[in-house]
Amino acid sequence: MKTYTLFLALFLALPTAQAELFRWVDADGSVTYQDRPPPAEVKAASKVKLRGIGGPSRKQMPPVMLYRTPDCASCDSAAQFLTSLKIPVTEVDVSTDLDNQKALKEKSGSLSVPTIVLAEKVMKGFTPSWLKSELESAGYIKTKKAAENAGQNEDEAADEESPDTAQTE
Repeated sequence: MKTYTLFLALFLALPTAQAELFRWVDADGSVTYQDRPPPAEVKAASKVKLRGIGGPSRKQMPPVMLYRTPDCASCDSAAQFLTSLKIPVTEVDVSTDLDNQKALKEKSGSLSVPTIVLAEKVMKGFTPSWLKSELESAGYIKTKKAAENAGQNEDEAADEESPDTAQTE
């Protein structure tokens, strides 16, 4: 028993793996998070601290990326929903910027808006319950998921099966 306790104490005392994450705003106004320092021409950059155990807090998590167009009602709804939950969001307009369109197509395989990116998860369309579930899974929000799922009505379940999407050209 003493050996087990000693082993456990030593294991818990080991330092956690630390990674450096840098945040800056590029010349186009896009917020960027990378594991490499920013280019020399970037003036305002900051180092983001990540917690070792339990993952980063919401304030330290990279923002959710929302690829959108200005005249998209679903995009507006998604942005408003994320803001209401106090989720950090970076909105990327793909209506005219070819580089943004290329980035969206590389991430999602299409130019469908709204497209929401949470870390590596790509979601095409906007359904509040679906997005909230993904935000919970990614650690952006903590709620009583079981209670929410029990209270979900059939209309919300039907909405989840066919998310609202639009195509851009």
